Amino acid sequence: MKRLISANASEILRMNAQELKQSIKASEGRVILSENVAPRESFIGDITNAEIARAFGADMILLNCLDVLNPYIFGLKHDKDNFVDELHRLVGRPIGVNLEPVDLEAEMLEDRLDIAKGRQLNLETVKRLDEVGFDFVCLTGNPGTGVTNEQIEKAISFTKENFSGLIIAGKMHGAGSDEPVADLEIAKRFVKAGADVILVPAVGTVPGFDMDDLKAVCKEVHSCGGLVLSAIGTSQEGSDTDTIKDIAIMNKICGVDIQHIGDAGYGGVAPVENIMAISKAVRGVRHTVSMMVVQLIVNMEQKVILLACAAGMSTSLLVTKMQEVSKKDKIFAIPVSKVDQKVNEESIDVILIGPQIRYMEKRIKEKMAVKHIPVGVIPMEDYGRMDGAKVLEYAYSLMNKG
Repeated sequence: MKRLISANASEILRMNAQELKQSIKASEGRVILSENVAPRESFIGDITNAEIARAFGADMILLNCLDVLNPYIFGLKHDKDNFVDELHRLVGRPIGVNLEPVDLEAEMLEDRLDIAKGRQLNLETVKRLDEVGFDFVCLTGNPGTGVTNEQIEKAISFTKENFSGLIIAGKMHGAGSDEPVADLEIAKRFVKAGADVILVPAVGTVPGFDMDDLKAVCKEVHSCGGLVLSAIGTSQEGSDTDTIKDIAIMNKICGVDIQHIGDAGYGGVAPVENIMAISKAVRGVRHTVSMMVVQLIVNMEQKVILLACAAGMSTSLLVTKMQEVSKKDKIFAIPVSKVDQKVNEESIDVILIGPQIRYMEKRIKEKMAVKHIPVGVIPMEDYGRMDGAKVLEYAYSLMNKG
């Protein structure tokens, strides 16, 4: 398993939840998560906030204020079901969303902000997570929503039962409720409930939560096999770059695995210079530049194309015809019975099924969906003609669909 900070887009998008968790852990505190307000008009005007954050070094993208039942993402052409696939295609990074476990009985410090059902934690929204392909979910609360730690704790186990991705849980500020934002006991409860990543406020963002508190949380969570995310979510993500760098280094010293930078900036994303600043502070220029350009590289890299067949000679001949067209791609055929084994051994970009076994398409697609590997049946006409160019073109069309 590659470190997240070293993996390319194809490798990242094939990771399941545990593989993603391990790749974050292996990155040794150098993973940057950028949160952005998905429906808000970006300051560029014709591209998404996710693309902006990605371009300046973000490794993970967290969508805020997104109604998963009626999704709208500014700058993205999408329908109700393909918006995550489209973001995956554009940024090549893990995509997550905030769901908010609102507590209607919470003692409030401010007026309560009512939010749409599609932003709240409930059975319908949790089931949508796997349906549309989210890689992770963050159980947290926006200002004034009345999310409490008690409700987050209940939400963790409920989400675990209904979602296969990573679960991040915790508060980065009070969310309007009158209670401690984070402490060691809260972290222990969240880990016990099944959270993969414990969210805590970054040192320097919430009064009273200091380096000793964060070190204790990191030590406890790590001993239980979990990860820790420190969040700059108090509008300080819009501070000057020196402040951002100071916060980042303090939290890395304490042992956090993921550094979050919030959405309070221009058009619902942190100032781009601050995304770059936090990246350079915790991992230097080398990895920052690598993250900025890897999406360009992935579009030019060798593709691995697997043809699944019934062990006939005709498919092997088609492979030869395709190899004559493309010298850079790795193209090979194997019996369909060995597909599962092969995708676990090697990174595969696309699977083409021989038309003689098209009846297996549904089963293979279902298995490969979790690995984000596109699957399609080779058109009979192109297969019969052994048209390597046409079949190669079809393979690329599947990959370009995400």
